[in-house]
Order: sequence, then structure tokens, then C-alpha cells
Amino acid sequence: MRSIYFVALNTFKELTRDKTFYVLFVFGIFMLGFSMALAQLTATEQHRLTVDFGLTGIHLSVVALSIFAGSTLVFRELEKKTILYLLSKPISRGQFLIGKFLGLFVINFITVAALGAMLVFLFKVIEWQTNLVFYKALFGIILESILLLSITLFLGVLVRPTLVVTVSICLFLIGHWMNGFKALMVDSSSTAMRKLSEFLPSFLPNLENFNWRNHVIENYPVTMGDVMNASLYCIFWCMIFFSLSYFTFRRKDFV
Repeated sequence: MRSIYFVALNTFKELTRDKTFYVLFVFGIFMLGFSMALAQLTATEQHRLTVDFGLTGIHLSVVALSIFAGSTLVFRELEKKTILYLLSKPISRGQFLIGKFLGLFVINFITVAALGAMLVFLFKVIEWQTNLVFYKALFGIILESILLLSITLFLGVLVRPTLVVTVSICLFLIGHWMNGFKALMVDSSSTAMRKLSEFLPSFLPNLENFNWRNHVIENYPVTMGDVMNASLYCIFWCMIFFSLSYFTFRRKDFV
């Protein structure tokens, strides 16, 4: 555990010195401010727009952190050859990956917590009462960031950061497009496309399972069963990608 803590702490410190973190954090704040400014233009939709743009800003900030910062988690150590120094210590390759994962996860959690607190303050300004669904929506954003982080960690062991970012963004878009594609293909005349829409969720994670932003806007309940299912779904896919990361990383030659 000390080894994992050491790697996680150093990863956290390294990321807090990275300009990417601050740029994305400021972007989240900008989206919160923009939601307020836009809401003033349409007083009847003030609450809806503030919630929508606020949660979207938090979501995009954390997703971008998971993808862009996660793409270089392992690559930096390989490029600078510091991986050789780290692994010469009593740190296994599995502990190294877990530490890297946890370091960025803490950054993501802090980002969601800080931006979420700012959004709650904005709600007080517009006199909108937060409810439990709002906090469940924030939890869904955290779950999605964890899953995306496990994906970028796996891809980062295999390829360079540019390709990691490209593939991760594609998987992010597909993950949110999957349900719409399936609904679109219900009446399709193409059997192949209908089969693809049915089997796609079996091979790639469906990120809409974590998307409860509309539930907050429409005041539609999110049950504890939904939260539990989403959590188990996240754990399942994370275990798959982390296992792939570990077995690939264990076979990697650094010399």
C-alpha cells in the first residue's frame, strides 16, 4: 500500500503542476458563468439552462482531464526513463498502474467537488433548490470519468498520447451515441446495421448509463437501483480495461 500511495501522491503533485488541469478547471468555471449569463436572456428557462450548462461544463472538464491527462500518465515515465528508477524500488508494475490511476482519480474528484460546489452556489443565487438527483448526476459524472480513465490507461500502455486521445474521444462519442443509434436502427431495412446496434453495447461501454443530467432538469427520479447498476457496470468495465493494462504492461520491455 505504501508503494501505491507513493506513486499516487507523486502523480497527484505532477498533475497539479500541469497547465492542462488549470485550463480545464477554468473552462468549467467559464461554463458555469456562461450558464448564468445565458439564463438572464431567457428568464422562463433560467433554471433549466443553468442546470444544463452547469452540469455539462463539469462533465466536459472531467472527461477532458481523464482523456488528455490520462493519455500521458504512463508515456511520460517511459519517455523520461523514470519508469526504470521507479521499478527498481519495491514497486511492482501493477502497483505502479494503480498508483497512476488513483492519482488522476483524486484530481477528477476534486474537480467535480469544486465545480459542483460552485454550481450549488449559483443555484442559490437563482433560488433553485438542489435535490438528491443533482448529487446523483455528479456521481454519474465521476463514474464516467473513472471508466474513461481506465480506457486511457490501457491505451497509454499500447500507443503514443496522440493516438490515445483520438481513440478515447471516439469511444466517448460512441458511448453516448449508442442508444440513439439503436433506436434509429429499429426500423432499418439493413439487417447488418440492426445487428450492429444490438451487439455494440456488448463490446464497448455504454456511457449513457451514467448520464442523469436530464433527470435533474426534468426532476425525474434516479433510484438507488440505477446508481447501484451504474456503479457495478463501471466496476465491470474498469476491471476489464485494467486487467488488459496490467497484462500488456507486464510484458513491456523498457530497455
